[in-house]
Amino acid sequence: MNCKNITDLTSRERQILQLIGEGWNSSEIAERINLSTNTVCTHRKNILRKTGARNIVSVLILAVQERLIRVDVLAA
Repeated sequence: MNCKNITDLTSRERQILQLIGEGWNSSEIAERINLSTNTVCTHRKNILRKTGARNIVSVLILAVQERLIRVDVLAA
């Protein structure tokens, strides 16, 4: 995985990444934080682009390794 610096994510991107880790899908995240589903999907794409990861699972692993999100809040 050719990852760039995950700390380059915006606070909104980090918030969305946290919610993804908690098991929320894009439409649920959109409703929860009052955004359109398309905006959430754009943030997801930007997260992947900024990190250079191929999928969101890789980004979540990186975020845990970098202590951006805690393992105990991830969906079981």
